[in-house]
Amino acid sequence: MQDNSLVGSVMNTRMLTCIFTGFASGLPYYVLIQLIPAWLRTEGVGLAEIGLLSLTQLPYTLKFIWAPLLDTFSLKILRLDMGLRRSWMFVTQVVLLVGISFLGFLDPTHHLFEITILCISVAVFSATFDIS
Repeated sequence: MQDNSLVGSVMNTRMLTCIFTGFASGLPYYVLIQLIPAWLRTEGVGLAEIGLLSLTQLPYTLKFIWAPLLDTFSLKILRLDMGLRRSWMFVTQVVLLVGISFLGFLDPTHHLFEITILCISVAVFSATFDIS
């Protein structure tokens, strides 16, 4: 009987929303911290270039700067009023999906600058998602 109440409390809509929101918040950070440096190293990119990619973590530190803007502006997406937080969450998730997907199409030996720009944009939008 207790197992059913535990499963019921975990499998409700609010709890699943919290679980998936946490996963969506942590995945881009993991990609930037762990996967990108490992991928670049296996492709033969130098340690100095990989070390400079750690600067892409600055948006996570400086997100307090643009946090008041998210509290001020609500995005009206496709004429839907999703509310203040949900609209920002939706936009940042779409941009993160596109940005992380594009990373897979680039060759690190020839497109390191583009990978760096994408990593910075993923970090900015991931930090924005954390705020919202």
